[in-house]
Amino acid sequence: LSEYVKQLNQLTLEARRNPAEIEIAPQYVVAMGRTEAEAMQRFKNSRMYTHLQTLQSSTLKDEDFSQVINSNLIGTPEVIKERVGTLIEAGVTMFGSLSFLSPNVQDMLEHIQFFAEEVMPAFRG
Repeated sequence: LSEYVKQLNQLTLEARRNPAEIEIAPQYVVAMGRTEAEAMQRFKNSRMYTHLQTLQSSTLKDEDFSQVINSNLIGTPEVIKERVGTLIEAGVTMFGSLSFLSPNVQDMLEHIQFFAEEVMPAFRG
């Protein structure tokens, strides 16, 4: 990701624009659990997992599926905090499109609350 951000910044400068005016805001899937197993189970029980599995015969046919998992926010709060920190260091400036994997609205609200309490405080300035 950091190489893409560098390329984008260079192209932005070549276009005589300020790279600081452009937000780097990739979309990520969030499947958080108190344990790695719980987080992975949340991911595997989701419609997103099913969707990504179907893409293995087309869009993702040349991709290592473990990289799909590793490039999202799947794991314990500690793992996700580390991943978010790495993404910020790589140039991500906004996490405006997080897709929380949940089977229903109540679970999604609890999942978002869990993220807000366990992950977000580490990144408040």
